[in-house]
Amino acid sequence: MDGSASESLFVNASGLALDLDRGVLYVADSGNNAVRKVHLSSGKTETLAGHESWLMGQIDGAISAASFHAPSGLAFDHATSVLYVADALNGAVRAIDIEGKVVSTLAGCRRCETPNNSTVDGPGAVASFKLPTGLALDETPHLVNISTKKLMAKTITLNTARVVKPLAAKWLYVADTDAHQIRRIEIAASYIFESTIVIPSYSYMSYEGTEGGNFSAGEHQQRLAARLQKRQQQLEEQLEKQWEAAHPSGLVDEDHPTDYKVRLSLEAVVTTIAGTGAPGYADGVGTAASFNQPAGLFLSTDKSTLYITELANDCVRMLDH
Repeated sequence: MDGSASESLFVNASGLALDLDRGVLYVADSGNNAVRKVHLSSGKTETLAGHESWLMGQIDGAISAASFHAPSGLAFDHATSVLYVADALNGAVRAIDIEGKVVSTLAGCRRCETPNNSTVDGPGAVASFKLPTGLALDETPHLVNISTKKLMAKTITLNTARVVKPLAAKWLYVADTDAHQIRRIEIAASYIFESTIVIPSYSYMSYEGTEGGNFSAGEHQQRLAARLQKRQQQLEEQLEKQWEAAHPSGLVDEDHPTDYKVRLSLEAVVTTIAGTGAPGYADGVGTAASFNQPAGLFLSTDKSTLYITELANDCVRMLDH
């Protein structure tokens, strides 16, 4: 239940993430299948995403319609204002774009599990988790290593112009409890801004010109294509200048009047960095080490060590990377 500090209620509250810019503390309200926010100044609690009626699901889209199933760990990216959620019983890691008020599935595909019920690494859309719980975000910029190169490209399509401004990659660590593994999600974020100016599209079978006589359909299409390409190039250059003028620091200012729209795009690749996939207790390098239900994660200040709590082994482990 939302309300003041004395009125609000949670059911199995678990993960926390702090957003100092907005003065709120995000809470994974696991039993209510919701993500809540507590205003630090007043203690007032509001539901950010999900439902207070225990309604479970995995619906992406507008933040008001999104659904979760036992959200657990949380991690907040201050640079992009994205809250990452370990959606435990959906076997997924979700992303809440606080500014855009949109929820998306970053990684996790239930139907992609293998016949022997092992987890799958790879792009977010095909990777799988068994029970993601704890999260830890390394906000240090990393080189983009994602196979798709479209994030680094400037794209022009007929009738519109789009310019992609890539941000440095981030690493999100995930405790995959029932897989007895530590996973890492490489996240490549980018701002995509698209022109709201529509470039007219023409289609003619023939054309009678006054400059140089008549043209065949093929010749005209070539001339028309060249003209449209030039217009698109001009529009892209215009957008580039607008971007630099409006965002000299590279950040998006929603209040700045422009003739383009901005959205945040996230691409992800999942890798298993430690754990054999079977319960156990063994130190070692990478996937030679074994865990028994890793859950809580904490990343050291210098980002060199990941601390891991294990439920079944009743211990705290260290992963140097």
